[in-house]
Amino acid sequence: MRRKRATWTGFALLAAIAAAWMMVPVATHAQCGVTWTNATEIPSGNFLRSVAYGGGKFVAVGDKGTVMWSTDGVYWTLVNVGSAANLWGVTYGGGRFVIVGDGIIFNSTDGVQWNPIPATPYGNLRDVAYGDGKYVAVGLNASIITSSDATTWAQPYWSGPDLHGIHYDGGKFVAVGIWGVTAISTDGGDTFTVYPATVSTTLWGITYGEGLWVMVGENGDAFTSPDGMVWSLVDTHTGNHLYDVTYTGGLFVAVGKTGTIRHSENGTLWNVAYSPTQVDLHGICYGTDRFMAVGMSATLRNLCVIGHSISGIVTTEGGSGIQGVQVTLSGAGTAVERTESDGTFTFTGLADGTYTVTPSNAGFTFNPPSLTVPLSGQDVAGLSFVQIQAVTPPSITSVLKATNPFRLKVYGSNFHPGCAVRVNGTEVTTVYKSASYLMAKNVKTLIPKGATVQITVINKDDGGISSPVSFTR
Repeated sequence: MRRKRATWTGFALLAAIAAAWMMVPVATHAQCGVTWTNATEIPSGNFLRSVAYGGGKFVAVGDKGTVMWSTDGVYWTLVNVGSAANLWGVTYGGGRFVIVGDGIIFNSTDGVQWNPIPATPYGNLRDVAYGDGKYVAVGLNASIITSSDATTWAQPYWSGPDLHGIHYDGGKFVAVGIWGVTAISTDGGDTFTVYPATVSTTLWGITYGEGLWVMVGENGDAFTSPDGMVWSLVDTHTGNHLYDVTYTGGLFVAVGKTGTIRHSENGTLWNVAYSPTQVDLHGICYGTDRFMAVGMSATLRNLCVIGHSISGIVTTEGGSGIQGVQVTLSGAGTAVERTESDGTFTFTGLADGTYTVTPSNAGFTFNPPSLTVPLSGQDVAGLSFVQIQAVTPPSITSVLKATNPFRLKVYGSNFHPGCAVRVNGTEVTTVYKSASYLMAKNVKTLIPKGATVQITVINKDDGGISSPVSFTR
């Protein structure tokens, strides 16, 4: 496929589709994408367009400056952000929420207090994603803007068809919009490459899971791609527009017009979900133990304890996977697994929280010894440990006195140039003589006449230390 840089010169712009509904918004979540039921306490009458989860909170945004937060997706608190602009997209990453809309950007570290940033030069923004240490927002007229701190934004592109959705995963940002055009960045959002449409559908939502990019759009069309460039149409069993799609814990869920909800385990075969509403749903995410969707009119809820996973690999110093290494999970939950034949391990069904992953194998050490892993609304993969052959700790068989000047002759085994003699825990000048003989110098003041001290030898390379031996002067 021929690639173009992101200018889109010569593309015609489609007219914007506008709608004005005066209904109560919706917040929903699923029993693993299947059965959806009513939620309560939505303190806004404006259309909600997007929802995100992070830091223990759901944040939903919508028309006329609507911003709401909730810890459980049931009871919501309305926030006055001081703007009446329509807000279209929200994401969480890098320890903060970011909202984008018509001529405005907001960021917040807690979802409650928001910092406004005028975005008039950037036009009307429709979605935002976080990855590789950077926030990337997209919008009408092919606007693509980037920021590393969610405050100072740069705009490398502005010319072409409207972009409606963006997602980051697997080292890529992928944006979608009208006419099925995709824009892809593999360098953290610094540059984008445009891939001319292989489909003719207006697209609104995109996600990644099970090794596939999945995007959804008008007339119930959904497409899958392994690379974000060439797409294959899949049947979602609906002709209703699909406005958003998400993936977590082995399940894709898409939402759309007149309450349409579809779910899939592989992104290819889609199933019909029961929805108790006939109003449009425009956004969806997963957090803690539930999917949440947002739209207009009605309020829905139901627990969906999918949980998340932590996975990684244990290798030799040469990079080969090691089978049978014990890996222990502690912290917010506990579990023990052993590595597979290729060295990989996976802990599944985990709730949000902070975990510590520690490998162990007799006779070996690991680099790093352990890793702390925070889980917040998504899987964590790519943990890597290297198994290293442990050095046998030194051993002392005898300690003798040498005179003129006063020194100690330390005999034993497993000595090497990285070893040092300690007197009552104080390291002294050590001369390596052989694998069985060390000379300890400058010890006279540490061992008064008649005193008994403890002599040890430490391997300074790996921290191994001998058992203490008593010496009396």
